[in-house]
Amino acid sequence: MKRNALQIVKFWTLHSLALWLVSLTASAQIYKSMDENGVVTFSDVPPAASSGKTSTIVKPNETNSMPGLSPT
Repeated sequence: MKRNALQIVKFWTLHSLALWLVSLTASAQIYKSMDENGVVTFSDVPPAASSGKTSTIVKPNETNSMPGLSPT
């Protein structure tokens, strides 16, 4: 019984670690652009230079999971 419980803990620990590592690489930069007519577009591809106002919304590997807290 004790051995079986240890195997279950080991299984879930390894799978949790694997999912965490995969989530670190799953990120994309998001761009917000507005054309001359005021139409706002969100995309993961940078807009053309002459397409009007552009801003970057989310940069890769930046998260805001707990607003108000900063790393020390």
